[in-house]
Amino acid sequence: MASITVKGLKEARANLDKLSKETGVKITRAALLSAALIINREIKAATYSTFTRRTGRIKAGFGVRVGKEPKDDVLSAVVVEYPREQSSGPLLKAVRDKAERNAVAYWWRFLEFGTSGRRAAKTPKHQRQGRVARGIKQQRAEAAYNAARSRGDLAARPWVRPAFRGSVQQAVEQFSKSFRENTDKEVKALQK
Repeated sequence: MASITVKGLKEARANLDKLSKETGVKITRAALLSAALIINREIKAATYSTFTRRTGRIKAGFGVRVGKEPKDDVLSAVVVEYPREQSSGPLLKAVRDKAERNAVAYWWRFLEFGTSGRRAAKTPKHQRQGRVARGIKQQRAEAAYNAARSRGDLAARPWVRPAFRGSVQQAVEQFSKSFRENTDKEVKALQK
C-alpha cells in the first residue's frame, strides 16, 4: 500500500525533544489521528463507487488506528478494516455462529486488487513457494492444478488507492495544522 512521508520536520523534532517525551507523543498522535481521519473519510466516501453495495459491511468497517508509542522513532497511523456484525435477526442468529457475525469484511481486498489464476484445485505447495516441480509427486500435483476448472478472474476495482492519493495533500495540511495548534497549547500550558 501507499504511505505518506513528510519531510523537513527536523526543527519540529528538535522542539519536541525540548518537551517531555509523553507530551511529544501526545501531540504527534493527535496530529496523526486528524490526518488519518481525513483519509478514512475519503475512502469511506468512495467505497461503493466501483462496485455494488450488498451488505454495507465494507464501508462500516473502515476505521483508524494510531500507534501508542514510536517504534524506531516512527509513530504510525493506519486505516484498517475492523470487524462488524452482520445485520441481525432471529434466523441469522440461529444459522450463523458468533465468529461469522463478527468477522472482518475481508473481501474488500479482492475487489480492490482483483484476483487471477483462481482454480477449483488447491495450488501446489511448491508453486506457492515459487519453486519448480522436480519430483513425480510435484509434477502430478501441478498437472492436476492445471487441469482443474478455472473459477474465473475478478478484475480489480480500486477505490482505496485513488481515494488515498486524492486526500494526501489535505491530510498533510491537517496534520500540520493540528501539530501546530497542539504544540502551541502545550507550550502555553508550561510553567514560565
